[in-house]
Amino acid sequence: MNNRVQLAFVMLVVYALPALATGNSEMIAKRAALFTPERRAEKFRSMDTLYPYHLIKRAGPVSELARATHKLHVMYTFAGERHSLDDLLKRSRTQGFLLIKDGKIVDERYFNGATDKSKFTSWSVAKSFTSTLVGLALADGKIKTVDDPVTNYLPELKGSGYDGVPIRDLLEMSSGVRFTEEYGKE
Repeated sequence: MNNRVQLAFVMLVVYALPALATGNSEMIAKRAALFTPERRAEKFRSMDTLYPYHLIKRAGPVSELARATHKLHVMYTFAGERHSLDDLLKRSRTQGFLLIKDGKIVDERYFNGATDKSKFTSWSVAKSFTSTLVGLALADGKIKTVDDPVTNYLPELKGSGYDGVPIRDLLEMSSGVRFTEEYGKE
């Protein structure tokens, strides 16, 4: 199977992997600790040790972005009080902040032990990459139609909650697989 097709579907079902786990108790424990507040920042930067993944290699050379010459100064009012961008980034436990405007880096900062070399999980951003990869697979004829069941392309999902689910439903996040997005209490 084409690597792009495999990658697209692996990304689509990444949230189902705990349910498909083989019973490896060490891995289950690592995944369970993913959302504990005291370990969250470190765990989010080490997802590659918790879940299978595939690298998407760049197509060619990259261009470094220029840096803007002016400093970013942002203030906002919330609940009648003035706050700075720094306040927001601290309160929201931001790991990395990057602002690009007109092709230039205006601000780039990292927090909680993260650096410009840290790996970060893309979370829902992966949906955009996934839909693009599925579109490429359709254009290449690797996927016949988004109405095909995902198990036509990932037979290892047979017998799981994704058995018989059309690719279209996965792309629209309407597979019918029961999932509660609740990651632990603060």
